[in-house]
Amino acid sequence: MIDLTDDVVLVTGAARGIGAAAATAAAAAGARVGLLDIDGDGARRTAHLIGEAASWAECDITSEDQVHDAVTALSAELGPVTGLVNNAGRNSYADVVTMTTQQWDEVFGVDLKGAWLLARAVLPGMTDRGAARSSTSPPCTPR
Repeated sequence: MIDLTDDVVLVTGAARGIGAAAATAAAAAGARVGLLDIDGDGARRTAHLIGEAASWAECDITSEDQVHDAVTALSAELGPVTGLVNNAGRNSYADVVTMTTQQWDEVFGVDLKGAWLLARAVLPGMTDRGAARSSTSPPCTPR
């Protein structure tokens, strides 16, 4: 198992499912975890199940102000963020022909804008502390 002792990991979509499992696994590996979800009651319940290593914030990740406030509050409580799990997502089973613009915007607001807002909020601090890493794959060679 990976050792996340002294790490602070934020997890979006953490009220249930994969997000709750990721937060639980990070805490089990030693991290302090910040749970973000639009379902504040669910995030609170998951944080309670995890225990002292967890804190939570109700947050609509499509809102720049809410992301800023949640990251600021969780960082103040848990410490500087060293990891981010952009798990929140929105499914749509609408027919492409009948799908409304609002449905489209809701899906991509969570799936793309939300992930970008969270990364934008935490990456500068992670980079300053040397906690941010990126990896690149070698270029594909056509055959």
